[in-house]
Amino acid sequence: MKTLAAVLLVLSTAALADPQLSLPGAGLDASEVHFRDGQSVLALVVGGGRARLQRVRVKIDVVEAAIGDDPDGDLGRNVSAQGIEPLVFLDGIKGLRHGPVAVAVSGTENLSVQKDLGFALGDTDYRLETRCSAQDSYIRCEISLASSGGTQFLFDAPGGTQLNGVVEFAGAQPALLFAGDLDGDGRVDLLMDATNSYNSRPTLYLSGAAKKGEQVREVAHQVHYSC
Repeated sequence: MKTLAAVLLVLSTAALADPQLSLPGAGLDASEVHFRDGQSVLALVVGGGRARLQRVRVKIDVVEAAIGDDPDGDLGRNVSAQGIEPLVFLDGIKGLRHGPVAVAVSGTENLSVQKDLGFALGDTDYRLETRCSAQDSYIRCEISLASSGGTQFLFDAPGGTQLNGVVEFAGAQPALLFAGDLDGDGRVDLLMDATNSYNSRPTLYLSGAAKKGEQVREVAHQVHYSC
C-alpha cells in the first residue's frame, strides 16, 4: 500500500507540474492551446454575479480552411466545453477545485492610466493602480495591486502621449477579466489581460501561490496573437 500511495503522489505531483490556461473561443493558433481534446480541466463559469469552478471535458476542434490558402488546411483551434460558456479553462494549478467561487469583479474592466480600479473582497479593499513614467523616448506604465497589505507590481505596458498631452496606453489595453477567491483562502485572485503589446496575454495570479512580501503570484498565462 505504501508503494501504491507513493506512485499516486508522484502522479498527482506530475499532473500539477505544468499549469495551463486557455480562453475559450475560435481561431486560436495551435501553439496557443496546450490542452488535449477530451482532457479533464476546470472551467471558470461566471454569470449573474456568481461564479464557480466546474470540472469539464474540454473539446478541441481543428478549424480548417474553406479555401486552400493554407496548404495544411489548418487555421487554428476552437476550444469549448459542452453546455457551458466559461470565462477560462484551467488545469494543473495547485489549490483550485470544483465548487463555488466568491466574486469581487465578474466582468471585464479595462484599466485606465487616469483612474485606479477599486473593488472589494470580504472586508478587504483592493485597487489596481497604473503609474506611468517617461524613460528616454519611451513611456512605461506600471500596473500594481494595492491593499492594506501593501502595493505589489504586477506587469507593465507601453504608454503614449495623445495630441491633447494626456498619457494613455499605447498599442495595448490591459484589463481585469475576473477578481475573486479562486483558491478558497479568503484573499483575492486575479485573471487579467496582462498585455504589453498588440497581443492578448490572459494571466492568472493566485494569492495562494504568493511568496513573502507578495499578495499574489502569476501561475499561468496564454499568449493570443492578434495577427
